[in-house]
Amino acid sequence: MTQTTKINSFYKHFKLIIFVTTVILSVIYGYTHQLDGDVVQLFQRMNHFLSTGHLIPYGPATSSGASGNVPGSFLTAMVSIPLLVYPSPWMSLLFLGAMHMAAFFLLNEVYKKTILKEGIFLFWLLFLLNPYRAAEIFLWNPSYTFLVSVLHLFTSYKLSQKTVFLNRFIWSGLHVLAILIGVQVHPSIVLLMGVSFGLFSLRLIKISWSGVFWGFILGIISLIPFFNELTLHPEIMPKAGAASGHSTLFYGLTHVLPIIKGFWYWIVFSGFVPPSHTFKYTSFNWMGPFFETIMTPLWWMIKASFSFVGVVISIKANIWFFKKTKNSGFLKVINHSKKCCSSDDSFFMGYVVLSWIMIFVFTAISPTTTQFWHILYMFPISLYPVILFFDSVQLNNKVPSLNNGMLSSKWMFQNKRMFQNKRMITKLNFLLLLFVYFTFYNLFAAIESKKHNTQTNLHQMFLEYQSHK
Repeated sequence: MTQTTKINSFYKHFKLIIFVTTVILSVIYGYTHQLDGDVVQLFQRMNHFLSTGHLIPYGPATSSGASGNVPGSFLTAMVSIPLLVYPSPWMSLLFLGAMHMAAFFLLNEVYKKTILKEGIFLFWLLFLLNPYRAAEIFLWNPSYTFLVSVLHLFTSYKLSQKTVFLNRFIWSGLHVLAILIGVQVHPSIVLLMGVSFGLFSLRLIKISWSGVFWGFILGIISLIPFFNELTLHPEIMPKAGAASGHSTLFYGLTHVLPIIKGFWYWIVFSGFVPPSHTFKYTSFNWMGPFFETIMTPLWWMIKASFSFVGVVISIKANIWFFKKTKNSGFLKVINHSKKCCSSDDSFFMGYVVLSWIMIFVFTAISPTTTQFWHILYMFPISLYPVILFFDSVQLNNKVPSLNNGMLSSKWMFQNKRMFQNKRMITKLNFLLLLFVYFTFYNLFAAIESKKHNTQTNLHQMFLEYQSHK
């Protein structure tokens, strides 16, 4: 068996290893799920559904500089309907995990169009084992942003391709429907709304207006119960700047920090810097005093090292992507194109640049300091610059210095396969190291951190909640 065959064989097995590890960690995260205010609000909706058979037509209370409730019953349905199979929040978590997997496979279908083997494996790691995704096997509304954001990207990509009317009709409807479902998940859906408007304005996508119509109608129909409830209880209407937070629009523009944090989260989503509720609060009490004393500083050093390296890579990759976009002149190509559809490169460049613009606009308007879940709709596309950079980077392989340039070129040609294998092995070692780090990081965070603890039992807590209602 040649070295190339061995490497390709390992890549096939590596995919299975990543997927199985993801499932195991999801089970642990779900099992150690703790109770907090967001979970209690969903418990209320789950209990109401089991008691009456009806869905509460509005979501949890909004926060972070707003009042009222998330409109629509989508979240209520996502946590309540799985209880028909078995009346336990574990069924809701199982369904949530399935939604995450659906998002992953849809995104993989899009990214593999422009990204080669090594980049795809980095994508598998950065999506499946990234704590920003893995730790979101948790019952609160940001956990449901992944499928919405991926469906938005997936349908956008489909609308950028040449296709028959029926397909464009379907993708246009699903695109609009994804946005209207996103409205029922988190107010930060305005990020994707802005991206859609930009894609259409730059002619990076071509829509079917009849498809837009059916998607809009279905979305509005799903909101009718909310509108009916709104006539009886006007206080559930979301209002910016009327609750906890800084209470005024354009707080981000006047204080700058929220804008900086918005772009910081874009960087750290692909930069190995996990969310603070796992990074700061991971504990090793379960190991006993002796090992806790050793592991706590050691783990902090490991986390800090990976985070620093990851941020450097992410910043470098995004600068590289910005230069690539600038040098390509893709906007000029779009403006002078008579065609309705864009190339894959132009589409992804446009989607990323529009995402940057919308992060600025959204965080500038925001009435509060930006938190990671405010930008979570950008998570899938934020991975793209780093993955593409990793895919395209050429490692420096030293070539023997020969006086005859012709001999040097001939030697390079004859040993091309050897250099390719060295590059693949170096990247493979990096992927393995990242896999090991993410695996242990998620394992430690799932065992004991701010939102997870092995001493808790979510099913039992739900039974106790029902007994008190």
